[in-house]
Amino acid sequence: NHVGVLDLPGFSRFVLSGNGAAACLDQLITNKLPAVGRISLGYFASARGKIVSEMSLARFDENHFWLIFAAGAYWHDRDLLTAAIADFPDVELKDETRDISTFLVTGPKSRDLLSSVFNTNFSSDAFPWLSHQILQLAGVNCLAIRVSFTGELGWELHVPVAQTQKIYGYLRKAGSAFQLKPFGMLA
Repeated sequence: NHVGVLDLPGFSRFVLSGNGAAACLDQLITNKLPAVGRISLGYFASARGKIVSEMSLARFDENHFWLIFAAGAYWHDRDLLTAAIADFPDVELKDETRDISTFLVTGPKSRDLLSSVFNTNFSSDAFPWLSHQILQLAGVNCLAIRVSFTGELGWELHVPVAQTQKIYGYLRKAGSAFQLKPFGMLA
C-alpha cells in the first residue's frame, strides 16, 4: 500500500565502451540493442542458437553500455564478454561489480518518495518504463533505472558501495513520510 526498499547487492556490473562496443554487443545478442537512455534485456546466444546468458543493457551513448547480470554468472559472463571483445581492439570492458550496489525502491508511493528526495519529475512522461537517468542524492551520483521485477511501480537505484549506508539512511529518513518499510529476506 505504500513504499518499500530492498538492499539488493547481488548483481555483477560491467561497463562496455569504446569504438565498436555496439557492434560487439549486436553480434552477441538475439534482440535489438536499446536506444540511448534506455535499458533492455539482452539474450546472448551460442553459435548454435542456444541461449547462454541474459543481462540488462543500459545504453548511455552510441558505444557506451552498462551491463548488469546475476552475481552467480559472474565468471561465465565475464569470460563470454572478454572473448567477444578480442575482435574489437578499441572496446574496453571495465568491472564495476565491487564498486556499485543497488536499492530497489518499489510500491504505490515509490514515485512520490523518489520525486521528493531527488527533486526530479518521476512521472511516466518524464521517466518512462525501461529508461534511466543519472541523478544526485545527498551529493552522490545514483543511476536510477525505471524497472521493477516485483510487479509494482518501482525503480532500481545503483549507487557506489562506499555510499550505500548514507543513501539508505537518507531514503529511510525521507521515507517515513511515505510509510517506507524495508523488505526482503533479511528485512
